[in-house]
Amino acid sequence: MNIFESIGNTTTRIEPFHSRFLANALTESVNGDRSLFDGFWRLVAPNDWTVPKRPDVYSEYRLRRGAIDILIKDTATRCMVGIEIKTRDESATRDQLTRYWDDLKRFGEWQVAMAYLTPFNRKWVGKFAVSLFAERAFRQFEDYIATECSSPGQYAKHVCWLDVASIPWNGNELWQQHQLYVYQSISSIAELRLAVQRDRSIDVFFGEEAAARFWSELRRMGIERTEKGDVDIDLAKIENPSELAKAFEILICEGENVAQSAVKQNDLEDEDSFHERFLGPRSNHRAVHEALFQLSKHGPIWLSGKKDYGIRVAHKNHSSGVSIATSVGKNKLKIVGKR
Repeated sequence: MNIFESIGNTTTRIEPFHSRFLANALTESVNGDRSLFDGFWRLVAPNDWTVPKRPDVYSEYRLRRGAIDILIKDTATRCMVGIEIKTRDESATRDQLTRYWDDLKRFGEWQVAMAYLTPFNRKWVGKFAVSLFAERAFRQFEDYIATECSSPGQYAKHVCWLDVASIPWNGNELWQQHQLYVYQSISSIAELRLAVQRDRSIDVFFGEEAAARFWSELRRMGIERTEKGDVDIDLAKIENPSELAKAFEILICEGENVAQSAVKQNDLEDEDSFHERFLGPRSNHRAVHEALFQLSKHGPIWLSGKKDYGIRVAHKNHSSGVSIATSVGKNKLKIVGKR
């Protein structure tokens, strides 16, 4: 049994657990076998910074605009490293690193460095890095600090969880479980496939920021993508239909290149038959279908189909619109990952 698998099966908000666990492991290493802390410091700190002898390790350190996951301070040298952690690539957020950097710089005489710890980075995936939300967010941060750092690569490090898990440390059983969880879940081959199979997908059609919020909302509802990047939604597991509809509204209202001024009409072969099948008294999931049918109240949205219905959005770059999701009978909904 792996405790981190149990946590992942219980809640979608797993990042706080992993950041707190890593902070605790680093503190334990400082007070005992130093190999984990020393190895981690060399990953996240500038190359010319010495490994601190008595560092302070903080978890969820409160700053002016949010809390950074881990902060390591070396009072002796007045150096500090902020570490922002992501266990899912799609949870990467633009401008987050810049906000934390600016807040840390307010400490005055301290030297500041930032590290971004994510499932993958350019070192591990090479040319596929352009598909990673985290890589793009990190490059934006590097460009931002280039105005004040002659060598931004020294003060901004993009670190992969695989690098951390491979640090040789004689930790306890929990650390060994965490290493295994990194290899099998956080930075698995399956997760990498999801990250790189994004061309002509929701992410491309609607832009990375709206898509990231959309995927995050689905994950919060316990809806996960398959290895191919598809999403198969069992409507029996939808406790609040309005939450699912609001997730789609993120793409409709915030997505890039949605033709907001378009006014579309439903294109259902027999609308009365569709209403009877999906919204009638014999439909097991009438409330869910009703919430989805209501999406067509937005101008650029319409429903189309002959037997099942698809939810389509008017798009500036595609005259026939873009499909968001398609019903699969009365009990399921499917979102295609790669097209």
